[in-house]
Formats: sequence, C-alpha cells, structure tokens
Amino acid sequence: MSNKTSHHLFELIHSLNKSEKRYFKLYASRHTIGEQNNYITLFDYIANQKEYNEKKLFKKFKNSSFLNQFSTTKSRLYQLILKSLDLFHSSNSIEAQINTTIHSADILFNKGLYTQSEKLYKQAEKQAKKHQKFAVLLEIKNKQKKLYEKEMYCHLNKNKIVTLYEQEKQLIRHLKDYSFLWHIKSLLLIKINEIGEIRTTNDLKELEQIISKAKSIEITTCPLKVKQLYHHLFSMYFATIKAYQSSYFHLKENLQIFSKNSLHIQHRFNAYISVLTNLVFVCTKIKYYQEANDHINTLNSIPQLKFYDSSTDLKVKYLSNKFSLELFLHIEQNNYAKAKKLIPKISEFLSQYNLQINPIRKSYLDFKIATVYLVQDKYSDALHWINLILNNKALDKRQDLYSFAKIIHLIIHYELKNYTYLTYALNATKRYLKNKERVYKFESIFLKAISKISKDNVNQFDIEEILLPYLNALKALKQNKFEESAFDYFDFYTWLKSKANGKSYIDLKIAG
Repeated sequence: MSNKTSHHLFELIHSLNKSEKRYFKLYASRHTIGEQNNYITLFDYIANQKEYNEKKLFKKFKNSSFLNQFSTTKSRLYQLILKSLDLFHSSNSIEAQINTTIHSADILFNKGLYTQSEKLYKQAEKQAKKHQKFAVLLEIKNKQKKLYEKEMYCHLNKNKIVTLYEQEKQLIRHLKDYSFLWHIKSLLLIKINEIGEIRTTNDLKELEQIISKAKSIEITTCPLKVKQLYHHLFSMYFATIKAYQSSYFHLKENLQIFSKNSLHIQHRFNAYISVLTNLVFVCTKIKYYQEANDHINTLNSIPQLKFYDSSTDLKVKYLSNKFSLELFLHIEQNNYAKAKKLIPKISEFLSQYNLQINPIRKSYLDFKIATVYLVQDKYSDALHWINLILNNKALDKRQDLYSFAKIIHLIIHYELKNYTYLTYALNATKRYLKNKERVYKFESIFLKAISKISKDNVNQFDIEEILLPYLNALKALKQNKFEESAFDYFDFYTWLKSKANGKSYIDLKIAG
C-alpha cells in the first residue's frame, strides 16, 4: 500500500464517529477469526495518532508478525472498515435497502424460486416508486422481463406488455429530464464559479445561453424529484443575475415541495438545507428580514430532527452555510456586534473541519469575518483573515472573490497607515487585475482614489477635496447593473465617504 493510501486509512479511521468505531470492533471480532486482535490493535493505534506516522508505528509493534506484510494488512483493514460501514449504514439508506431486496430476489430467481423472486421484485418496485428511484425502477423492470421470458410468455397478454413498455418510456423520460437538468445546472455552476459576479453583458449572455435550454422541460407533468431540481436551477440562475424576486418564487416553490412531503426532506436532506439557506440569502437581499430570521430559526432546529444525518459531509455543509448566512444577515442589518460574537464559533468550526470545507466556501467566511473586523477598527485581525484568502491557491478560478480580497487588503494597510508598503501593494494589485482582465470601472475608480490619499502629507481637508469626484463616480456606479455587484462584497462607497467626512463607517451605515 502506498504512503498516500496509508494516509487514506488514517483519514478513514479519523472520520468515524463513536458508534461507527464501536460497530467496526464488533464486526472485526466476528469476521476475522484469528486475526481480529491485529486489526483492532492497529485500528486503535492509528485512531489515537494525531497525524499518521508509520515510523512510530513500526517502533511500537516491532515484534508483531503483521508488520511482515504490512501493506497487505493495511489494505485488508481498510476494506474491513468499509464493509463494516456498509452494514452499519444499510438500515438508514433507502438505496441499500432496495438493493438488498433486489439481490435477494436475484438469488431466489437463480434457485428457481420464481414466485418468491417475483414477490420481492414487487416489494423493491414499490419502495423505488415511493422514493422516485428512476434508474432502480428501470433495473427492476428488466429483471421482471426475465421472469416473463422464463415463462415463455405464458399467462401474459398484450395489455401487460404494452403497460410495461409505457412505464419504461415514462421512467426513461424522467431519467432524461433529470439528467438534462443536472447537466444544465452543472454547466451553470461552472460558469458562475468562473466569472463570479456578473460584470459584463457577455457574462449575462453566457448564462442566458445555458439556462435557455432548460425552458424546454414541461415541468407540470414531472415527478417531485425533477421539479425540485428545475426550481433549484432557476432560483440559482435568477439569484446570480440579481433577479431576486424571481429567485424567491422558485425557492418558495421548492420549499412547498419539501413541506408537503416529509419523506422528500428525509431522503433529499442536502437539497432541503440548500433551499433554506438560499431563502435566507434572497430574503435578506429583498429586505424580508423577518422571513430570513424565520428560516435561520428553522436551520437552527435541524440537528434536532430525528432523521438528521450527523455525517461529516452534511455537518460541514450545514454549518458553513448557516454561519455564512448569519454573518451576512447581521452585516446587512448593520449589526456588527452580533456578527463579531459569531466569530469564535466560526473559528472553532474552521479549525475542526479545515480539510473538509470547500475552499471557496471557506474563503467567503474568511472575507466576511475580515470585513466585520475592518469596520470595527480591528485592523490586525482583519489582515489575518484577508491573508488567509490571498494565500489560498484554490481560488484562481474564483477571480472576483480573490480580486476584492486584494482591494480589502489595500484598505486595511491604508487604515494601518502602512503607506510605503501600500504603494507597492497598489502597483501589484493593478498588475494582477490587468493580467486577469478585471479592471472594470469600479476597480479603476477606487484604486485611483485610494492611491491619491495614501500619502503621509495629505491632511483631512485635502482628503475631502480629493475624494469628492471619486465619491460621485462611485455613487453612480451603485446604480449600474454590471458594477453594483462590487458593492455586494463590501460597501466601498461608504468606506470612502467615511474617509472624506472623518466619520466612522458604522455611523454612516446606520444613518443611511
């Protein structure tokens, strides 16, 4: 087993919760007669390591026979853990339950127990229909055909064959629609991640070209699973182009789908969380603050649901979204004191799940925290958080977030009066934006403004006079649909106005 795979074993063991570890030991003791002590001993040792160190492991077990073929031992332990996890979670997975029933039916078929086999196929079909597992239903249909062929089409009539064909056609259409919408959603997300905020007519056209293909789907006759994906796709598109009322409509349609079907919530839990989190964002943008808070309260209650899956993947998505939206809501309401109180909890979360958090999602949290500290004059703290973004190599494609982080970086150094460094940083930022072809009107105006006031000999009266034309230009840009997105990251206009007026940013924001 390679060193990389060794780390996979370490990561797998450390991903297990207490119940999964306990079940593994029980499983290993039953399925590895004569070897269980080796596997469990090795499992316990790796579980207690803070980082994988094979040299220390060999020193600890230098007289143990399992070190003679250690690569094989590690590989078998890895597979043993996966098998125990498969069994442990099988009762909670609809897919696993249906597949188990199908497998049992296959065994009965091969033994010639056709009546019993057919009964189990029907059970699996009933479950698959209930949970809209279209691909599984097609598989079951093919297995039922084997029963018809085995009987040489005796006891069959034309109507039954026609019905089977129509059912298959409908399943194929549902699969095709779902696959097509997933394809469009993925293309849209890739483009959104590439361009970030809409800054040009070309950006808008590219998104419109992608989404226009999805309008051909006749959604009224589609099953819930397809409808949910359709509304998710359009809510995402409209939010991106800042048509928030349209996005709100599609999100509410999806929330209604979930509200009417508790099973849909249980088995599409990730999608349900996405609807709630996106509603918080959109409600905040259209100033439905009370509704946004209501959805936050629903999010807070999610861990108490009996079918809440506390897996690392879901927990990371749930907490990162919840924290990001709570920060966003507090900032939009100019409640920076509440936002600041959240930061210790967010820091603990980021530290605990650093490797599992999506780099873009993490950087959004870093950015929001940096701006919270910035407007409260905690410049060293703000610099720490903004540097986390600038040192994140995974953000090359997400150019807008990285670009605005560089501009916030300039603001922090201005506030720290690091004018000598600021001259260098300004030139570096200009080069970066030029190379990335991101010198839009906002960037051009703002960089000129901060460059003009970043000198030791400029007094307050000079600053007010210098900034007046730039403030007028930025105020006009806030009304420009392609430039207003810059102010979604931070209210650069109000910050510049606070420098011109000699007042605090927060006071100006509250005053409106």
